[in-house]
Amino acid sequence: MTNQDIIKNFQLSTKQTEILYNFEKLKVEADIKIEKDDKIKSLKINWLLDWEAGISDFFKSISLQSPEISWYTDVSELNKQIEAEFLGEPNSIWYDLVLLEVVLFVPYYPLNSEKEEIKKFKKVNYKKSEWLDFIVYSQKHSDSDLLKRYKKTYKKSISRMKGTKEKIIISLLVTSLITALTAGTATFFAPAIAASLFGSEFTGLSGVALTNATLAYIGGGAIVTGGAGMLGGTSIIAGGGAILGLAGGGLTTSAVTISKLLTTPEENLIQTAKIEVVIKEILANKRKDIALAEKTLNSIQESINSLNFRLNELDIKENKQEIKNIEKSIKQMNKAQAELRKFVSSFKIGLSRENEE
Repeated sequence: MTNQDIIKNFQLSTKQTEILYNFEKLKVEADIKIEKDDKIKSLKINWLLDWEAGISDFFKSISLQSPEISWYTDVSELNKQIEAEFLGEPNSIWYDLVLLEVVLFVPYYPLNSEKEEIKKFKKVNYKKSEWLDFIVYSQKHSDSDLLKRYKKTYKKSISRMKGTKEKIIISLLVTSLITALTAGTATFFAPAIAASLFGSEFTGLSGVALTNATLAYIGGGAIVTGGAGMLGGTSIIAGGGAILGLAGGGLTTSAVTISKLLTTPEENLIQTAKIEVVIKEILANKRKDIALAEKTLNSIQESINSLNFRLNELDIKENKQEIKNIEKSIKQMNKAQAELRKFVSSFKIGLSRENEE
């Protein structure tokens, strides 16, 4: 099984991508409903409107089959779409991946590089609510305990890779990523970021609209790889699966994408931690699919090899920052891989004993 075959397990279809972003939208709306401070509520509403506009523009750029994203009005419509999708792919892990992205999605990150705008949202926080647990509890496809394990495993992975025991605040990870990608000036860098993510597909947008769409997408969690729209090979990769595309021969087609996004240490940290959650909580603990867990783990090593190859190609004098970034990313991935090898090995032993009993 090639890396491309492995990545297919992490792909979301157009409809599944739509479900993902609607899930995130409804999560924000639920938070807005319980906000008591009118001034903060107004800021949250405006942020959501900007985020929706950005995601809508992004969706148009990647989807030739459905140029307009359909925004659902309530949870019942979301559940209806989820059930319909399960009829088509009953055994796929797509829903587990969507839930992982939704659990880790924390709104109110910067969508604009203006200092005043950034300052406004510093004190605007997502309030933990039981909304997501309630939605999942009402369905038959997952359980709220799994959501807690997603978050716990994710935080432990981040902490291990960073080499610190400090409290991990998920919302700050996305903010630090956006700061790293934009160097604090998103308006200036957004066209370059958009080009690396979408190639020439992100047409018709410039300035603030392009910045907004790019940052809304980056904070949304999943990653787009490939080109020429979904009919031409572009796919949304959830659950950290895009990391596996670093090995080449998969869906990642641009060296620019590798250097601009996936080898940015902050993004690498986020995506690698997601892979750890997928292998431990989804493939092993939930599905007992140790074969796919092992193949996914082996693909991480292929991606590390690819990064090392890229490292050897770079001129030390001319590419100091890129070299530094790649070395940090490799170090993070090596730590995650070492942890996962121990986990998979122990899990196989435990599973073997269960089968014997």
